[in-house]
Amino acid sequence: SALGYAQYLPNENFTRTAKEVRDSISVTLGGRAAEQIFFNHLSTGASDDLRKVAKMAYQYVSSFAPGSVYPPPGSNSTRLVKPFGVDKANDFDRRAKTLVDEVYADTLALLTKHKDDMKKLADHLLKHELLTYADVVHYLGERTTRQTDRKKGV
Repeated sequence: SALGYAQYLPNENFTRTAKEVRDSISVTLGGRAAEQIFFNHLSTGASDDLRKVAKMAYQYVSSFAPGSVYPPPGSNSTRLVKPFGVDKANDFDRRAKTLVDEVYADTLALLTKHKDDMKKLADHLLKHELLTYADVVHYLGERTTRQTDRKKGV
């Protein structure tokens, strides 16, 4: 069974920028990074998150990587299928891994910087067994992003 459950706000935007894909990877890696920061170990609890990260990383490489000549990989229910030869597949994998490593390092740095705020959120969650968007805003403040700007009509 899962140790945690994350529910995301619905995304009404189907076209994403490179930054939005990187940010989504970062959010998805957040639980794993928090495990490393707070417990100094990693568990298998993020296996589904890692599958999502792999899919987003391959999407990023096929869409945004400099000099990318790769079509997006197809997928079946268990693995990604790359429609090209071994050398290109290895390069594609290397680019995706490099991206994930970079984003994970950035995520660790960000969460480490805000470790005290994360502790407050965790304490609130332990006490109330629920975190709402309003709770997050209370502890971390309002965050302005392109998506919230769009919702506000900016």
